[in-house]
Amino acid sequence: MKIFNIKGIITLAVILLVFHLAVGMILSPLLSSAIVENLNKYAGTRISVGRVNVWPLTLSCSIRELKVFNPDNEKERIALIRAASIRVSPIALLSRRLVISTLSVSGAEITLKGEPDGSFNIQDLAKSPEVRKEEPKTSFFDRFKGKKDWFGRVWNMLKRTSSKEAVEEKKKKAKTSKKIVRDVVELPRGRKVIFSRPGEHVFQIKKMKINDALVNVVTDSGETLEVQKADIYLKGLGLDPGKEPTFDGLGIKGTLTKEDNVVGSFDFDYAQSFRGDTQKTTCSFRADNIDLTAVKFIYSDSLPVDFTKGDISIRSNTSIVNGGLDSKNNIVLENQNVVPKRGEKAALGLIPLPMICEALNQVDPTKLKFHITGTMEKPEFTNFQETLMTLIKPYITNVKGQLQKKAESALSGLLGKDEGTEPAAEGGEKGDDIKTKAVESIKSFFNDSNGESQ
Repeated sequence: MKIFNIKGIITLAVILLVFHLAVGMILSPLLSSAIVENLNKYAGTRISVGRVNVWPLTLSCSIRELKVFNPDNEKERIALIRAASIRVSPIALLSRRLVISTLSVSGAEITLKGEPDGSFNIQDLAKSPEVRKEEPKTSFFDRFKGKKDWFGRVWNMLKRTSSKEAVEEKKKKAKTSKKIVRDVVELPRGRKVIFSRPGEHVFQIKKMKINDALVNVVTDSGETLEVQKADIYLKGLGLDPGKEPTFDGLGIKGTLTKEDNVVGSFDFDYAQSFRGDTQKTTCSFRADNIDLTAVKFIYSDSLPVDFTKGDISIRSNTSIVNGGLDSKNNIVLENQNVVPKRGEKAALGLIPLPMICEALNQVDPTKLKFHITGTMEKPEFTNFQETLMTLIKPYITNVKGQLQKKAESALSGLLGKDEGTEPAAEGGEKGDDIKTKAVESIKSFFNDSNGESQ
């Protein structure tokens, strides 16, 4: 008695193999244009592709020469992907959802551009046409009101997603997402019942990895910077018509170059999770020997000082739990020249900002270690001021002496140095006496109650 029909199994295997190869090698390339057209229609993007191979038995797809353009400007290319492989989740297809379990990309060129309104060009890629149409249009002058450096933009994004208000909103959605929703659609003949969970995304990428990418960074003022040999990953990207995109993790690392010169390297990781009533966001950032003059667009509006030269290395680990902030940071400055911004009136205690900058320039390397707590809305710095004062205190006396000499010289020129200066009127003071008292007043500004430099 035959248990297996060997001939039948071989015949079935041959049929499936022929079907698999026919779809992958012949049919899918012929239908590439239709596939891309439908994708553009659904996602509202502008995409072109060189070749698409769909492999039905493995529920996977390979793509060559994929180009992604700005949805609002077809002449502006945002990304070029040399090769990509996609694997689709079969279970999600049964519930009429498209879930990509893995997306691997090699040889990509990406342009990250900052807009004058504070957004980035890639943000529109993940938005459906409905969302873009409903967003309020800003006037020419309103766009420039939102102009900030890139640190400020990222900080605002973190506040929007990690604040206490955002956590409370997610708690409400989490409760409703576990319930099964029953939708009834009336048809010409009968009705169609659709069961779904609000927490399930119509389109989702569980894991995306990009290797050996070139990222062109372009600021809204036209300044450029390149991230070479970049490795990028994205986890839990979810898209739904008419809603903002969501994602659970993001990471990027690479080497920074400007005008063909290496200006540092960095490694950034971001992850967000929501379990029960707790939302946790973690960020880790490592930077080595970053040229401060090459990345001014990142910090230019956030600091009261500017750097004409110098390198910075950073180690930062941040945790945000239900809006509560816990960030540990180590910063090393080398070969720096710090100058105060024009019009800034900042001071550390009674020590004015110019004096701090002069003293700080004499500390090489400058090592700062501090802790940030509080909330995203009201961060509190711990040990920063104490660490900075400990570093610059030995140099304050020298800087103070230089300023006093300049002040005395200026006053001498104003009041005159000649011994034959005419005496003051009765009841008044001589010019030399006025000069001496003025210098003493300047000296006392830099002394505490014990007569020691601050």
